[in-house]
Amino acid sequence: MRSRSLNKRFLFLILISQNLFYFLITFLNFNSLRGTDFNKYGKYFDYFYTFENNQIGLESGISYYWLVTKFFNLLKEPLLYSENNLESIKSASIQLANFLLFLIGLLGVHYLLRKTQNFKTENTLPILIILSIFPPLIGARMILKPEILVFCFLPWLLLFYFEYFNKKKIVYLLISIPIIAIILS
Repeated sequence: MRSRSLNKRFLFLILISQNLFYFLITFLNFNSLRGTDFNKYGKYFDYFYTFENNQIGLESGISYYWLVTKFFNLLKEPLLYSENNLESIKSASIQLANFLLFLIGLLGVHYLLRKTQNFKTENTLPILIILSIFPPLIGARMILKPEILVFCFLPWLLLFYFEYFNKKKIVYLLISIPIIAIILS
C-alpha cells in the first residue's frame, strides 16, 4: 500500500514538473504573436484590448479571446510597460490562458476516466503525462486559437452526460448547456 502511494506521488510530481517545464520552455522561446493564424485571429484580441466598436467580421465566438484579454489586463497592470514589450505581454497572456485551459482539460480527462472507466489515480496519471507531451496539444498551448477550449471542456461535457445517464438528474444537463454553447461558438 505504501509503494502505491509513493508511486502516485511520483507520477503526480512528474506530471506537474513536466507541464511546468514545457510551459517555461515555450514561454521563454516562442512568441505567440508569430504563431499560426495570429494575423487572422489577432483582430479579436485587439477588439477587446482597444475597446473599438469595429465589427470583427470573423466566424468564431468571442469567449476565448475575452479570456485571453483578461489575462493580458492582469499581466500589464502591475508592469510598467512600453510599446516595446507590449508584444511579450500579449504572448505571455496567450500562453498563460492556454496553459490554464489545458490544465482544466487534464483535470477533466482525469475525472472522466475515474468516473466512466473506474480508473484509479495511479492509472490516470500516466495517461495525463502522455497527453501532456502530445505535440498537437503542446502546439495548442502556444498559439492564439480557440481550439484549446474543446480540449478544456469536452471531457467535462462527456462527464456530465455520463453522470446524467447514470443518475438521471437534470442538473447535469443544465450544467452542460453553457459548455455546449462555448464549444460550439
